[in-house]
Amino acid sequence: MINRDFKYPLIGHWLKEKLLGDQITEAEMEEWEDNWVSGVCHATVILRLLGIITPLIIWFSQKERSAKIRFQAMQAVIYQLIAVVAYMVGMAAYMAFFFIMIAGTAVFGAVTPSASTNGDLPPVVGIIFLIFFGIIMIFWLLFMIATPIYYILAAVASIFTARGKNFKYPILGEIISKRLNAPKEEVISAS
Repeated sequence: MINRDFKYPLIGHWLKEKLLGDQITEAEMEEWEDNWVSGVCHATVILRLLGIITPLIIWFSQKERSAKIRFQAMQAVIYQLIAVVAYMVGMAAYMAFFFIMIAGTAVFGAVTPSASTNGDLPPVVGIIFLIFFGIIMIFWLLFMIATPIYYILAAVASIFTARGKNFKYPILGEIISKRLNAPKEEVISAS
């Protein structure tokens, strides 16, 4: 067995120089590490429902270390939490519409007298199916538009923070920034 260091293609040599180079100070190393940890918080969005675990762990374990990690991890947690909740609500609504359509077809098919005796479904069932189909198509259109935007925005956040820039998601970033920078209310003790 050969005793050599393993290096990833393309980035292995660069990382080794960055981490083990003599010219880097401790403060530069910590800033570089904060940038990469913040970038990883946003990059875990690709793991879908389980990706929220990484920024949550980072926020709990590293929030006192730096303001940048605290802000970026919290932002990534809430961004992914919104997506998880939207996914769950969307899937629940999708399934509810599906069962409503099935139940509506059964109810209207059994209740509505049909002029035809050959077992054809009444026109009301066709209208219910078209309405259901329209709602599902709108749902999938919104899903197909929102999903790439969600992933692209997280990729941009990951790249920006890994490069040392302070990234804020639209709307969400401002809200979190105000909450984290808000002055703490003094606790008045009754003595």
